[in-house]
Amino acid sequence: MGAGVTVYYSFDDGSVARSLRVWIRSFNITLRSIVIAKRAVSRLDILVRPLIGQFGTMDFFKIQEVAMAKNTVRDQFKRQLDAVLCKT
Repeated sequence: MGAGVTVYYSFDDGSVARSLRVWIRSFNITLRSIVIAKRAVSRLDILVRPLIGQFGTMDFFKIQEVAMAKNTVRDQFKRQLDAVLCKT
């Protein structure tokens, strides 16, 4: 069984130093490329993609808001998980 979680960072409020923002964006591009490559060579049973694009890598103190964002895919994830578990 395989599962993947992807995150895409697109929000920039200018509160982080420019060089750090560039590094974070580069790292996120790398992570996204890894996920795309993994999906190309292996079939995931479940892919979870919560709508959290408004949160950035530096949003350490927004844990409550990030946790609430998971609700956007919770029911979909449960249905997908049930389907995978019923197949085995």
